[in-house]
Amino acid sequence: MNDLHEQIKIGKVSSVDVKKRTARVIFEDKEDMVSAELKVLINQPLIKISKKDNGGNWDGVGAYNSEPRNLGGDSYKKELPDTVKLKKVITYQGEPHTHELNVEIHPWLPYVGQFVLCAFPSIGAGDGFILGGF
Repeated sequence: MNDLHEQIKIGKVSSVDVKKRTARVIFEDKEDMVSAELKVLINQPLIKISKKDNGGNWDGVGAYNSEPRNLGGDSYKKELPDTVKLKKVITYQGEPHTHELNVEIHPWLPYVGQFVLCAFPSIGAGDGFILGGF
């Protein structure tokens, strides 16, 4: 069994594949060895959006893949990104005007040059994960 020092490593991102959600990492303590593609764990950001007009809330719905949220018009979906859509009809001088705000929330991916914490479980041959960045 590998010791913890070999299972948990800090490195610097050398490349990112956005579509596959993977990245390669340089480990300076291993003579600048570059990893195979490591899977990036999905770390959802917390984003709260509220819009008010003269004290009144906007109508809105959200669609999230992170967990079922079947409250207040929100729904669960199985793909990324999370989406939030807000809408408000404002009447000015007798004319209705519709205002919309559409937000896409993508999970975090590291950028090239960012330091990341990687885990290499003792199962599998060299498969690893990026747990997060700093």
